[in-house]
Amino acid sequence: MTKEELQTELIEPGQPFVIDTFRPEDAPGVARLFRTVYGEGYPVRLVYNPDQLINAFHALENIPVVARTSKGDLVAYEAIYRSCPNPQVYEAGQGLVLPSYRKNNIINSINQYVCEVMAPRIGIDSVFGEAVCNNVYMQKSWHVFANITTALEVDLMPAEACTKEGTASGRVA
Repeated sequence: MTKEELQTELIEPGQPFVIDTFRPEDAPGVARLFRTVYGEGYPVRLVYNPDQLINAFHALENIPVVARTSKGDLVAYEAIYRSCPNPQVYEAGQGLVLPSYRKNNIINSINQYVCEVMAPRIGIDSVFGEAVCNNVYMQKSWHVFANITTALEVDLMPAEACTKEGTASGRVA
């Protein structure tokens, strides 16, 4: 286990947290959070590179929302990002919660923040998500925001993204 992973694993469980927009000083914590949950297997490499993440944030290409403890530890993350031709439509994804903070409905709170704070602040028209089929958290967390199911993408996530937690044995639709 690397020093970064150990630091994330040692985040004290049960701390109060706030949902907030990403700050550049959060970038190393984002990388630690992803390494804790996914190892090096997450396919969006941006989350592992603090400088790239900060640049994408400033360019409004990838805008993270985090759950931050009063000690500054990141315990959850989700981003909205441009992934389609219309610059006023963002995708929501890259969501994860530190294992010791799951069952706190953090992602629901992050999605509410995205809809009520981030989307109006940026002036975007729509947010969509591509939910994976090896868990139902994306589907459950967005149902209160009048989402409409429109399609299924086969083989969305590579098997490496699920290796660390053992949630799937192959690609995930």
